[in-house]
Amino acid sequence: MFELSSKPKKDAYSMEYKTAFYAQLLGYAEAKGQNPGSAYHRYHEKFGVYPSMAKPDPQAPTFEVIQFIRSRNIAYAKKRSA
Repeated sequence: MFELSSKPKKDAYSMEYKTAFYAQLLGYAEAKGQNPGSAYHRYHEKFGVYPSMAKPDPQAPTFEVIQFIRSRNIAYAKKRSA
């Protein structure tokens, strides 16, 4: 059977990618004056598991990370207005 899903499997991401993504989420949270816990929870939204690595140094977010955060903010706003 084929599984129709827009999300790739959780195992499809390398540990380096996940670490870099988390560092960029932390950088975004720091730049916006948000609690670092928001990066922790957004990581869980993206990968389906909580980060188990040591907290990396924050990095400037790439366009991909900004787009992911923007999509989650839009989904949250639509959920609240419904």
